[in-house]
Amino acid sequence: MFRILPEGRSRTLSLLALGLAAVSGCMAALTIGRLFLFVGMSASPSFWMGMASTTVPVEMPALAAFAAEHILIFFVVFALLWLSAFVLALGVWRRREWARGGAAAMLYLLSAAAFLVMLFPSLVVPRPLFYQGVSIAPEFNQVVTRMAQLLRIVSLCGGALLLWWGLALDRGRLRLEFERGKNEKDQIHGS
Repeated sequence: MFRILPEGRSRTLSLLALGLAAVSGCMAALTIGRLFLFVGMSASPSFWMGMASTTVPVEMPALAAFAAEHILIFFVVFALLWLSAFVLALGVWRRREWARGGAAAMLYLLSAAAFLVMLFPSLVVPRPLFYQGVSIAPEFNQVVTRMAQLLRIVSLCGGALLLWWGLALDRGRLRLEFERGKNEKDQIHGS
């Protein structure tokens, strides 16, 4: 019999895996839809002529500049990321060993990315505008400084949470639910 929350296994992990599968599945569908929309638009020569004549602002955050210059790669990477998260979340929910290893690796990579953004918030948030030591736009500089501080706090908390879940899947008690061959033994003895 099929059960959404299997007995004898962590309900928290099952609920988190199902929730993440729902969110990442929706995000994958949205990203793939936008990717096809972009590919349809990019088939037009006028689109590329318009893109060639655009200018990237000076002091634009590095990730935003990369996304603007390589927009197709940006969409493909995010589509693959969301699809991977969807498949891994369903695999973790079903307690598959390959999904545990993949989910732990993805959590470690996302945690490293969060800590990188914590150390270098200028990758995402613009730098304050100064000219020869004089603030050009004080209100903008104040907002940008606060955004960088908030981003550091969110990155620290989010990165720590991702690292904690990665370690729980990789080395904690939850790993015992994923031991190779345990799922098949439970099914044989349960019937």
